[in-house]
Parts: sequence; structure tokens; C-alpha cells
Amino acid sequence: MWRTGRLLVAAPNLQDPSFHRTVVLVLEHSDEGALGVVLNRPTSLVAAEALPPHLAAGLDPHELIFEGGPVDPGSVILIGDFFDPSESTDDLVGNIRVVDPESDFLVLPKLTRSLRAFGGYSGWGAGQ
Repeated sequence: MWRTGRLLVAAPNLQDPSFHRTVVLVLEHSDEGALGVVLNRPTSLVAAEALPPHLAAGLDPHELIFEGGPVDPGSVILIGDFFDPSESTDDLVGNIRVVDPESDFLVLPKLTRSLRAFGGYSGWGAGQ
């Protein structure tokens, strides 16, 4: 019963500050654990100013970076909504998928409806 592509919505009484009032998109789920990103925590960081130029190239210059979770906040995960389903592999929901880090970021705006950058991620070990 894998949960890749599902949304985890925090219960109203959850007091954990890392996940209080959050919605998490599960990116990977297996016997080893799960990984996801918080969808509803924008930061004040502007992608064009905070990301390396090659990563920021695919994003709207005014796009904010979102807090993906408490794990490894210096890492960046990009999620895109791709136009062409034939180009999409490992879709999460519809044509939404994690952007391959080896992608040509200058071409991404032509291949996607939207892109969002997440600093850090949410992770759980097996059985959590």
C-alpha cells in the first residue's frame, strides 16, 4: 500500500512544529521509508536571489522558495507540472513530477506549466 503521489494533511490537533497545519506531497514511499515536501509553507526567499543561477533559470524570477521540510534545508527539490504526458516518467499526480537534477533548466519553462522549488524535505524511516 504505497503512498507515492498522495497528500498527507496534518490533523488540526497535531502540535509538532515541523508539521503543524501542513500539507505534504509524498514523493517516494517504500519499505525503507518515505520522502515528501510540504506544499503550503512559502518562505520569504526569492528563487532568483537564493538559488544558483542554473537552478533559478527555470523559475519565474519572483517565485518564492517553499520550505519542503525539516530535513537538509540546504538541499533543493524542484517539482514541475509538465505539459506533455509522453515526456513524463514517474508522475506523482497527473503530469506533476520531480524535476531530474540533470535537466536543462533553461528549457524547463517550455516543458512545464509551473515549477516550484523546495528547500529541504520531509522524511520518515520504515515504520514511522
